[in-house]
Amino acid sequence: MPSPDLPTPLQDRPFGALLRQFRVAAGLSQEELAVRAGLSVRGISDLERGVRRQPQPGTLRLLVAALGLAPNQQAALEAAVDRRRRPLDPQVNRQPLVPQRHAEPAPSHLPPNLPVPPTTLIGRHQEVGSVVALLRRRSARLVTLLGPGGVGKTRLALAAAAQLASDYEHGVYFVDLASIDDAALVAPTIGPALGVVESATGSIVQALGNHLHNKHVLLLLDNFEHVLEAATVIADLLARAPELAVLATSRASLPIRGQHAVLVTPLTLPSLEALPSVAELQRYDAVNLFVERVHAIKPNFEVTEENARAVAEICARLDGLPLALELVAARSKLLSPQAILKRLSNRLALLTHGPHDLPARQQTLRRAIDWSYSTLTSSEQVLFARLGVFVGSCRVEAVEAICGGLEDTASSVFDDLVSLADKSLLQQTEGPDGEIRVRMLETIREYALERLERRGETTALRQRHATYHVSLVSAAAPHFTGAEQRAWFRALEHELDNLRVVLQWSLAAGGASELGIKMVNQVQGFWVRSGYLSEGRHWFDRALAVFHADPDVPLALQTRAQLLTGSSIFAYLQGNYSVARTQLEQSMSLFEATADGSGLATALTWLALVVQRQGELASAREMAERSVALLRQAGDHWSLGLALNNLGDIALKQNEVGVAVAQLEESVALFQESRDMWGLAGSLNSLAYAAQRQGEYARALTLGEEGLAMCRRLGDKWGTARALNNVGEITQCQGNYELAKTYFQESVALCQELSDKWGGCARLEQFRGSRPLPG
Repeated sequence: MPSPDLPTPLQDRPFGALLRQFRVAAGLSQEELAVRAGLSVRGISDLERGVRRQPQPGTLRLLVAALGLAPNQQAALEAAVDRRRRPLDPQVNRQPLVPQRHAEPAPSHLPPNLPVPPTTLIGRHQEVGSVVALLRRRSARLVTLLGPGGVGKTRLALAAAAQLASDYEHGVYFVDLASIDDAALVAPTIGPALGVVESATGSIVQALGNHLHNKHVLLLLDNFEHVLEAATVIADLLARAPELAVLATSRASLPIRGQHAVLVTPLTLPSLEALPSVAELQRYDAVNLFVERVHAIKPNFEVTEENARAVAEICARLDGLPLALELVAARSKLLSPQAILKRLSNRLALLTHGPHDLPARQQTLRRAIDWSYSTLTSSEQVLFARLGVFVGSCRVEAVEAICGGLEDTASSVFDDLVSLADKSLLQQTEGPDGEIRVRMLETIREYALERLERRGETTALRQRHATYHVSLVSAAAPHFTGAEQRAWFRALEHELDNLRVVLQWSLAAGGASELGIKMVNQVQGFWVRSGYLSEGRHWFDRALAVFHADPDVPLALQTRAQLLTGSSIFAYLQGNYSVARTQLEQSMSLFEATADGSGLATALTWLALVVQRQGELASAREMAERSVALLRQAGDHWSLGLALNNLGDIALKQNEVGVAVAQLEESVALFQESRDMWGLAGSLNSLAYAAQRQGEYARALTLGEEGLAMCRRLGDKWGTARALNNVGEITQCQGNYELAKTYFQESVALCQELSDKWGGCARLEQFRGSRPLPG
């Protein structure tokens, strides 16, 4: 849709403001423009806000095409690129929820796969150097940083990983394991971080091993103490990938051989018996950290003869633990070091009845957090405890919806959030489209959960947290097959930690299984298209295990049938056809018993795919035709497009090319109508193959290249590998062997990365057999 003409002059507008003006005039959201242009929502947001000052020429061409700009508008946008001026639009340059005091910009060499710490690292130079030197020894491929919560393991690991970035040819990757408590989910969580898509011919561990086999990679695994049973997975990956190195942080040692453990100790402290001079005092890392964090709040603060002993005693009483020091330093806005010390001393004296079975340093940290908690207002204490139900980061509106009580307003919750962040009990992060998100450090979150339990609100808050996220998934699910699917998938990626917590709680004994079952059924499309095959199947199997259907209740039968269908889809995608077939046959019986025609049609579509893979083409065609008839009757156009694509593929295998073309063309039209790019890309690739079979090579190439471009934009590696094969075969038929070779070789590389050794390699052998490869 072309943009309407806009008021002039345009020549003086900054690029970001001009882009936003054209987008709004075209009636597009950032998500819609991102989908049209094949870019990320974050990329669009960064360009509009001026974070990315100079878009690449290819990006500019995509934006011009997506916006349908007139020549004068295109010229204005291109001219704005060269001016490199930041936008001044106050609506674009929003102030963050919490000012980031003393936040250092990311160094230019920081690897893009590592999170950017909000503050500078104080001290630890020797420790960082030791970890770096250890990992540079080829014999040390598994290094674990051990220590209690709050001692600074994650910060030390990030600093070491950043220094090692140039050592690892294929990258340094960070994976936070804090949100999972099941060892079976460790490999599926690592996979997406590395861009590994699960294979139908092997496990996710095999896929990871094949992906990493010849790659020089450093994998940083944070909070491993939650999933110590998964240490064998790490051992397996290290055995499969000789160039892989792993840097883990944990409160407990990993129970496998070959581990090099590094004990992370608190920061260095001065002697209180022979107190150093003021000038020498800040050479001690604990003092330096405390002073730096105070400076962030009170820039004119200085260590003097009058306050030096108080500063040193604060650091000593907190055992040099970085997290404890940061929490106490956050109180310096209104309190002098002497006043902090007095209040801290009184508080610690009151806490001698605490958990004595904890190690001494953990008792110190706990008391520091307890002291910080005691200084909060009553409403801040309530919000702090309730925030413990969140894992990872969360949206501000989610906090308002879940943690706000009847006595609260949205503004009061927001004000308390700002206050908690000011007091270092919360951190601010950024989500998709620049939205503000907040998170608790895991150590503080554990304390918050204890406070929530003492308040007697744990079950109620878990219920509210689950209900909110089930509603979020319910709102997202209708968009999984439409034009906004990519934007919703990106949004759910940021909510994945909290979705997992909901499922863990709701599907556990004493949880709320109906909420978990509802979420499992609705989030299926996200798991499938985002490549979370093992995780999706894990949750469907968990739901089936706790599901006790009453055979006299039709709704219960229908729900069980949906779960069986969902689990079967993951079994099919992972190549377990016999299990998938059994589950689909069971679900079909249940759908028939409940007269659910839509569910029956879905099960038939997938059963036809399974049976086709098992070589029973006649049975597969009969099932697919029945599915198409049911879906036409139901008016479900998206599912009909999938069923017709399936039917067309079967017809091609039965050499009925003309019939297949008609079915595939209808499938393409239906996916174009629903604006589902995933479905459309698949149908275009099938139609390209059909056109090739008819000898219409020019049309086949056009269709194949269009499907290939879509798969690349979607990041669909399986679809890309298939499309590359198709285009390679078409160019081979046209006699362009040099170009065909490049397509086949890229397809082979992708298939090997995805552990599909048959697909791409068989195509390449076919090409070699027909004509010698050039060169």
